[in-house]
Amino acid sequence: MRFCNIFSLRERYRKFREAWRGKYLFILLIFTLVLCLKEIHFLYLALLKNLSLKYIFADSCALITLLWTPIKPLIGIIVYCIVIYLAPTSGFGISRTITLATLFGWLVWAVKNKKYGFVKAKQNYLILGLWFMMLFSGISAFDKTLYWEYLEYVSKVFFFYFAAINLIDSKRYLNYFIWTLFFIFGFLSMDRAVCFLLKGITYGGGAGGGDNNVFALSLVMVIPLAFYFCSVEKSKIKKVILALLSLSMILATIATFSRGGFLGLVTVLGLIWLKTKHKLVSFFIGIFLIICVIFLLPQGYKDRIQTILEYRQDGSAMGRVNAWKAGLEMIKEHPLIGVGLGNFTLLSHQYNPYAEKSIKPHNSFVQIASECGLIALLFFVLLPVISTWELWRLKKRFADTQKGKWIIPMANMLQISFCGYLVSGSFLHQAHMPLFFLFIGLTVVTKQIANKEME
Repeated sequence: MRFCNIFSLRERYRKFREAWRGKYLFILLIFTLVLCLKEIHFLYLALLKNLSLKYIFADSCALITLLWTPIKPLIGIIVYCIVIYLAPTSGFGISRTITLATLFGWLVWAVKNKKYGFVKAKQNYLILGLWFMMLFSGISAFDKTLYWEYLEYVSKVFFFYFAAINLIDSKRYLNYFIWTLFFIFGFLSMDRAVCFLLKGITYGGGAGGGDNNVFALSLVMVIPLAFYFCSVEKSKIKKVILALLSLSMILATIATFSRGGFLGLVTVLGLIWLKTKHKLVSFFIGIFLIICVIFLLPQGYKDRIQTILEYRQDGSAMGRVNAWKAGLEMIKEHPLIGVGLGNFTLLSHQYNPYAEKSIKPHNSFVQIASECGLIALLFFVLLPVISTWELWRLKKRFADTQKGKWIIPMANMLQISFCGYLVSGSFLHQAHMPLFFLFIGLTVVTKQIANKEME
């Protein structure tokens, strides 16, 4: 009788758990449908008011995400990347909707597959520590409204890092994500390259109409992955496509007129050459391309690149130096929690009278240290350092195995991407860059997939 009662209790518990799980999924489905109706309403308003195509495109993407994430939550990460780079917009809170849709899709996926745990990685603790320091920086923030706007933006960036390391759980999904990046930046770079060939160098040309320096930094990080796929891809057609994409991204980086992007590009291409097997052939090809580029580039671009060495005679370069000095003064006065997330621009002139009003930090490390403190800077610097170290250990582990044929070049290219970020990021204020944290996530994903294949 006693054993029967125990069996009965277990059976009742099982039925209760399955019934609760069904109600839970039903509630998520209802909430998703409500968000779908909201996006349909916004899409109707966008069409009715004849808004820009980027609003219509972004809202359509959000609607697709809501419909598909309960089935494939990876779609949420892919659409997030497409929207923030192809159609960057703050209208209608579209990125917020995509974030919520991805979260609900992730929950549905976790319940269905009974995967309630998180992928464990050292980078997780660093990102959580960085987020808490950003949260605490609000204590000293001059403009609280601006602080909360930046905190919401950064929280979404960190959320997609955690979504990526948990949802990209196979080599196939990893390839889907990387090909999405190729589609985004291949499209933008080819558009920019055509403009360069037809109109020459122009100052516009950021991703989706954004800042040209940020676009250059993004290309610098994606170019190594294009070379990686070109080396491991077996299809000749795909190899040709990837070679053309790589060439267009290199040309587009030059066409952004970004000096920080130029230094990052030189760093990345030099490291790729060091990693290639055919050094002699690639050396002569590189020399030929350099000669061609030198003849194609207008004199204005050459003069701008020359200011890297003669920065004291360039007003723009000296403006960055003054911005860095303002940042150092902020660090001296607020070493622990900074002046508040997103508040550098408001206070730069106050801390250095020689700095222009509303100037930006123009350095990712100065940005994070001055706004969030030195502890946040430590977390931020350790992210690429630890990721690079883990990739090096991964290469060493798989050096003599069959699996190493894709893991080693992948690890090499991710390391090169981090080097490109560190070089270009020293001249750009991109401490909250989504692509950087997604690449940190790719390090964790590559390690997890490699461990599964080894097992």
